[in-house]
Amino acid sequence: MNIFKRSLWGIFLFVLMSGFIFSNEAIDNNDFEIRVIVERTSVRLKPDAESAVLAQLTAGIILEAVEKFGEWYRVKLPPDENGFVVVGFIKVDDVEIIGEEKEKKQTKEIQKAVPPPPPIPKTETVKKRERETRYVPPPPPQPRDVRREVPREAEAPSPSVKGQKGGLNIKISGGMGYLLDGGGDLESIRTGTQNLYSDIAGLSNYTSRFDWNKLSFAPDISAELILDFAKYFGIGFGAGYISTTSQGDVSWDCDYTESSGGVTSTYDINDTRNMKYKISALPITVNLYFFMPGSSFSMYVYGGLGMYMGKLAYESYYDYLFDYTSDSTFEYENPESGSSSSDATCNKLGFNGGLGFIYKISPSFGLGLEIYGRMVNLNDWEGDSSLSHSGSHRFYTTSLGWYLEIPYEDSDSASGKYWFYKSKTGFTSNYYEMMTIAASKPTASYITDARQAEVNLNNFGVKLSIIIRFGLF
Repeated sequence: MNIFKRSLWGIFLFVLMSGFIFSNEAIDNNDFEIRVIVERTSVRLKPDAESAVLAQLTAGIILEAVEKFGEWYRVKLPPDENGFVVVGFIKVDDVEIIGEEKEKKQTKEIQKAVPPPPPIPKTETVKKRERETRYVPPPPPQPRDVRREVPREAEAPSPSVKGQKGGLNIKISGGMGYLLDGGGDLESIRTGTQNLYSDIAGLSNYTSRFDWNKLSFAPDISAELILDFAKYFGIGFGAGYISTTSQGDVSWDCDYTESSGGVTSTYDINDTRNMKYKISALPITVNLYFFMPGSSFSMYVYGGLGMYMGKLAYESYYDYLFDYTSDSTFEYENPESGSSSSDATCNKLGFNGGLGFIYKISPSFGLGLEIYGRMVNLNDWEGDSSLSHSGSHRFYTTSLGWYLEIPYEDSDSASGKYWFYKSKTGFTSNYYEMMTIAASKPTASYITDARQAEVNLNNFGVKLSIIIRFGLF
């Protein structure tokens, strides 16, 4: 990138100095001739010893000089076979002016041939007129073979050739992406559960609590090898890791008392649940890069494809208690607890791209800021699930105390695809979004709109990068 920067500035200065003549240090407005007096010297692009070399000259070569810039002469190199004239700078100490004596001789011959004007007072106006009308012929042109003695192979390579050198870049990035729709069906399940508990809270004698936020951000890290194979273009091969968690706590309670036939009955029911979905993906990407080098800052854009190897893990725990009391002489309790879990995988092709800026600390090291985005929909999940629960039926009387307890437990498992569907519950007649793993599409009478679950990682975000560059050719 540093080479391209210097090349771009060199071409700009070359065009600028070729079209304009800075006269603040010029010796004269007329061209004059100079001769190389050292064994070997260089004509450079700018009046700077570190500037690019345009030509190498040896002693005795005669050049046409335009003006003087401090310790440098601005000179014209002999035209090439296409008639193109290159202008550069040569050190004053390496040459001598040879056109002064010839100019004096030619001026004397012209003065002899033209009679002097009538004598008039030498006022400043007359002196100025004499300077304006005096004719000094230019020095005769040198033969083409004398003025062009520098072999073409001795000239420095053009800046455009230098800018085409390639290299290998290592980019290590980390940042955070914002999920555009909360993960697809994960957000649908969250909002469906929220609607269920909102409807429960609307029932008589019921209250509910819902604490489950929308899935918004996903941490993202990546590493990429970028090969510069042309002046502005490159190709990158990378891998990364994306992981985010959607977790919530919900509960409902039912407390009421009723009297019938002289018996007073009290009901106290509580259900508390915790749900946790963790989605992660390992993308393997191939990107095309377009670089826009600058001085201290450079910019790039990229885009490409990625194979996203996704994983979806689910965990849920619940505690349930049903307590019934009759006239404070009889009590029945049904405490129960359970858990369920599932793991599923899915591999899908996605798209990614971004815009980045690099601050160059050195030619081989830089810090970057990148705005990126991706589109990937994981919709062919396959995995396994399991659930288990245990509880007991307990009985109490004031005369016997807790005289009977009947424990129970159960478990189940399933394998297949992840299915998304809407289902009724025992509370209302409405349908609520749910997901489960099953060998085939759910078809129960209380289920509708069943299809394969879709969890996406469509997002955009910001990353910070470290860029290390190695020159290859």
